[in-house]
Amino acid sequence: MLYTNILVPFDDSEAALAGLKEACRIGLHTGAVLHIVHVIDLAQFAWSGATYLHTDELAIASSDVSKSIFKRSESIVAEFPNLNTHCTVLEAVGEKVASLLVHKLEEWECDLVVMGTHGFSGVKHLLMGSVAQDVIRQAGVPVTVIRVAS
Repeated sequence: MLYTNILVPFDDSEAALAGLKEACRIGLHTGAVLHIVHVIDLAQFAWSGATYLHTDELAIASSDVSKSIFKRSESIVAEFPNLNTHCTVLEAVGEKVASLLVHKLEEWECDLVVMGTHGFSGVKHLLMGSVAQDVIRQAGVPVTVIRVAS
C-alpha cells in the first residue's frame, strides 16, 4: 500500500524521535507527505481556574518550545533527502490530545499515523495515560506504533 499523507505526532521524547525516523523511512519509500505535529496542552496552564491561557507570555513561551522541538526534528528529517514535510503546532485546551490528533488526520486526509510510545504499564500507565492507545482506538486508518523502553 502506498501512503500519501502520514501524521507524525512529535514531542521531542526518545519515543517520538524513533517514531519520526520510522515515518521518514516510510515516507521516503512511498512519497508521502509527513505532517509532523506538536501539541501544546494549554490546560496545564489554567491553574485554579485562573485565566493564564491567553497571555502574551504564554504565546511566546509556547512558540519558543515549539521551535526548539521542531529544530530537533529537522536533524532527523535531513537524513532523508527529498521528503515533503509540514510542521504544525496544535493547541489543546481541555480536549484530549488524541481526539485533536484524530480530528487533524481526518482533516488532512492522512492514511497512516506513525508515532512513538514509551509502553508504560501498570500504575505509570494509569497516571500518565496513553495518547498512542487512544489514537489507535479512534483513528480510522492504520497506526504504526514504535515502542521505546523507558
